[in-house]
Amino acid sequence: MKENYEWMKLYEAAVLEPNSAILPDRIEAAQNAIGQRVITLALDEAERHSVVKTLNALTVLKRERRPLRVCHQCLDAHDQVTSLNGKTFLAKTAVAEVTVTLHTQCIAAWADTNAFQVIVPLRKSHAAGR
Repeated sequence: MKENYEWMKLYEAAVLEPNSAILPDRIEAAQNAIGQRVITLALDEAERHSVVKTLNALTVLKRERRPLRVCHQCLDAHDQVTSLNGKTFLAKTAVAEVTVTLHTQCIAAWADTNAFQVIVPLRKSHAAGR
C-alpha cells in the first residue's frame, strides 16, 4: 500500500510509544481513526487487508504490553508510581477525560503545564483496571 493514511500514522505512534502508561490512549486513537476510515469511505482490497492486520496487531499490543505506572510529568520509568509515592487521576478537559499517573512531587508541575477543568484521584477499582 503506497498511500499514507492518517490511521497509519496513529498506528505507528502506538507501536513506537515507549511510555506504557500512554500506550492505551495511542491504541485507542489508532482504533478510532481506523473505524472512522472504514465508516466514511469504501476501502480497496489492499487497504482492507492492511486494516485487518493493523487491528489484529493493536489487539495483541494492547494485551501484551501491560501499562507501567510511569509518571506523566517526569516520565521516569525507573521510578514507578506506587501508592506510596503518587496516584492515578482523572483529568477532565473541555474535550475529553484522560487518566494521568503522577508522582506526588510532580502533581503541581503537571497541573501548571496542562489545561484541565477538574482533576480527581481515581478510586482503586478504576486505577487497577487501567
